[in-house]
Amino acid sequence: MRYYDLKSGDNYPATKAQYCFFLNWKAGLFIADGNFGSAHNVSENGSKHTLLPDLRQWSDVAFLQWKLLDNLGMGHAQFRYILQASIINKDTIAVLSHILVYNAGQQNIRGKSHMQWPGISFPMASDEVQAILGTPNGKGVAWLLAQHCGDEVVAGKVLEKVTVFFSRLQKCPCDREKCETVPMKLVNVLFCLKNGESGGEL
Repeated sequence: MRYYDLKSGDNYPATKAQYCFFLNWKAGLFIADGNFGSAHNVSENGSKHTLLPDLRQWSDVAFLQWKLLDNLGMGHAQFRYILQASIINKDTIAVLSHILVYNAGQQNIRGKSHMQWPGISFPMASDEVQAILGTPNGKGVAWLLAQHCGDEVVAGKVLEKVTVFFSRLQKCPCDREKCETVPMKLVNVLFCLKNGESGGEL
């Protein structure tokens, strides 16, 4: 499948990018779960010279998705929480594992998952948050706040703290029917926002 850009005249091959979001506009909650950008997919497939569309960054797609709420007649709602759920990115997991001194990767577990909600929180000024913002799952949030600060849904919002916690997923390791399910632990990162000074820190 290929797409044609009427403005530039370029042909863009399909990259199978996927952006999956869940929104709770009343709570100001934005959940990202299962996102694979075009650049990531092209890199994973070994295609170095694939022409990528201009609209491909998670921060821009997420912002436009939230803005669609206006078109649905739900009114203006500001971001309050951004949750990166069920993280599987290896680079992000490596950083989280270093911060927590605990393997943040998916694992089979018995009994309760380690560090379930409310998890552990780190303030904005901490080294832990700075490290998390540098991960693939964190930098998109930073770009969202920085690039779209002029829009009313983001205006005045700064990062207050970051909470890391684990959740459980009942999953069959062999994906066969009538097979015993094994609990899996999944790591989640919640970015909590607050009203701050315009032009200040993220």
